[in-house]
Amino acid sequence: MTRMTLPLAALLTACANTDPIEVPVPSGQHVLHGTWAGTAESNDPAASPRTFPVTLTSKATYVSATEYRIEGTLSFRNVTYTLTGMAQGKDGATFRPQYTPATEPSLVWKANLSLNSEEVGTIQGYADPRGAVQHKSLLVMQGDAYTTRVDFTRR
Repeated sequence: MTRMTLPLAALLTACANTDPIEVPVPSGQHVLHGTWAGTAESNDPAASPRTFPVTLTSKATYVSATEYRIEGTLSFRNVTYTLTGMAQGKDGATFRPQYTPATEPSLVWKANLSLNSEEVGTIQGYADPRGAVQHKSLLVMQGDAYTTRVDFTRR
C-alpha cells in the first residue's frame, strides 16, 4: 500500500496550478510598466565583459483581455533603444483595465528595439503572475552572434 501512495503523491504535487488569473493593466505587479533593472549575461564565452546592466522603462496600455501594448526605452551597452511591442496572456492568464473590479498563469511579451528609427533587435520575455515580481527575457541584437539573457526586477 505504501508503494502506491508515494508515487501517486509525487505525481499529484508535480501538477502545475492551472487556475485562471486576471491581471490588471497597468497596475498589476507583473505587468511590464514602470522602470525595471536587470543584468544581461552573454552566452558568448569570449565576451568581455560577460555581464551588462540593462534598464527598461515602459508604459503598459490595456488593449484586450489577451493583450497589452508596451512602449518605452531599453538601455543596454550604453545605448538607449526605443521599445515597442505587445504582451499576451497565456494558459489562463487574462488582462483587464485596472479600473475594473479586482480578481487576481503566464504573461509573455515581445518588443522591437530601434535606434534612430531603424530596427536593431528584439527582446522577449515572460513573468509568472503568481511568482516573484520579475521578467525573465532574451535580448537579441541584429548582427550579434549570440543572445543575451536578462532578468528584470522592478526598480
